[in-house]
Amino acid sequence: MPFTIRVPATSANLGSGFDCAGIAWNLYANYMFHLRQSDDNPAQAPVFSNAAAAGHHYGRNLVLDAYWRYAEMLDIALPRISVYIASDIPSTRGLGSSAACIVAGAEAARFMARRLTPPMRGGRFTDASILRVATEVEGHPDNVAPALYGGLQISRFIDGRVKACSCPLSEHLRFHVLIPDFASSTEKSRAGLPETVSRKDAVFNLSSFGFLLEGLRTGDAKLLQIGLKDRLHEPYRRLQIAQFEAWEKKAVAAGAAGLVISGAGSTLLCVSLAEAESRVEVALNEDVPKGWKVRAVRPDFVGATIAVSDEEKASHKR
Repeated sequence: MPFTIRVPATSANLGSGFDCAGIAWNLYANYMFHLRQSDDNPAQAPVFSNAAAAGHHYGRNLVLDAYWRYAEMLDIALPRISVYIASDIPSTRGLGSSAACIVAGAEAARFMARRLTPPMRGGRFTDASILRVATEVEGHPDNVAPALYGGLQISRFIDGRVKACSCPLSEHLRFHVLIPDFASSTEKSRAGLPETVSRKDAVFNLSSFGFLLEGLRTGDAKLLQIGLKDRLHEPYRRLQIAQFEAWEKKAVAAGAAGLVISGAGSTLLCVSLAEAESRVEVALNEDVPKGWKVRAVRPDFVGATIAVSDEEKASHKR
């Protein structure tokens, strides 16, 4: 009963959208699930392809963590599974590799639950249940929401529940991710942020965030130039990325609206408009520092998807 779940990469924060905004990209991880046989070793670890670390986080298997957390939350019995991961999402680079694993695990649990549960009770297995479980495992929803739903998502906790809102993106926007060969730990990066901020900086970010959303909606470069500015996390995190200033100068000089850190880093995200796309493309790919890769990405508006094998489709027809 094999099935595959595809989850997109994501960039969280987007400058002033600290801990609440995220976009999904056309860069994917594929998770191929199989039922474990009764004689399998219960302690046997899942199999990974090009990046074993993509499914692990400080000794934890995030895919299986989410799978079993979903079963526990909804009080359902699920079978043991194994998973093979083929991922194009760089691990520990601020492109949502952990969130992708978590969403895949929760989606796998929902898929199995729907197969094993009577239709009348199957209504419990909503997208909201996936978002809730994935956020519990991840710790915050800014990457999880776009990985699940696609597009630009704004998310937050409200009375202990997670809410996500889809926002429009202009078709005139163009994006590039600048991926280095060094990792960044979200925990270590977050530990470097101040516990408190001034009222002035808080107001700065609140106003910037409004400009960010309107700039992303309309494709107005001037609005984006304002909205991509942040005072809550980027001034501290950019100190850990020595090439940030050089990349920023190069991108802006070529006509980009701005450059921000993707998530907690170490990947950088360049935002520009179609009219400047060719100039920005040339500038970013000129004299690329050793260890860095430049990749053009487009928003993914679908989010996590499930594909079942021909064998599974046939079994449902019988």
